[in-house]
Amino acid sequence: MKKINKKLLLIPLLVLLVFVTGCDNNTTTEEEAVKTMKHVVCTRQGEDTNLTASMKYDIYTSDGYIKILKSQEEVTSNSQEVLDEYENAYRKIFKVYDSVEHYNTKVTREDNKVIANIDIDYRKVDMDKIVQIENITDEDNLVIHGKIKLSNWKKYMKKVGVTCDK
Repeated sequence: MKKINKKLLLIPLLVLLVFVTGCDNNTTTEEEAVKTMKHVVCTRQGEDTNLTASMKYDIYTSDGYIKILKSQEEVTSNSQEVLDEYENAYRKIFKVYDSVEHYNTKVTREDNKVIANIDIDYRKVDMDKIVQIENITDEDNLVIHGKIKLSNWKKYMKKVGVTCDK
């Protein structure tokens, strides 16, 4: 159990890294809007006893601000106990976002992995709710006037090992 508790320490990091993803409507207009945005891909890999974790963030920006963020996190393990712990933790964490429109979460379980997806449309989401849930402070320098500047997000995420392609 002690090893699982150590592994659970990765969960807050995963959730922090998840501050991400979105697109609620899949209309042609939305698709066209996304095509005009700059696309940035950010990733992080990690390993621990009995598990590997990979995170990918697809970020769509305009005017230097994040408009849409989509994240996919995968935890792979041969231990069903480890996968149970991560699946339950993701579901519990995501539950607090149920009332936030344009912040969509999904947890799926496959043979030897748990996959957590987050889609956030920052153009439409209630940032006050996000700030409250995430306990984001002014010192974090992430949310400025209700928006997230890409360069600030990248600096913040670099501290936890996330690298971006651009």
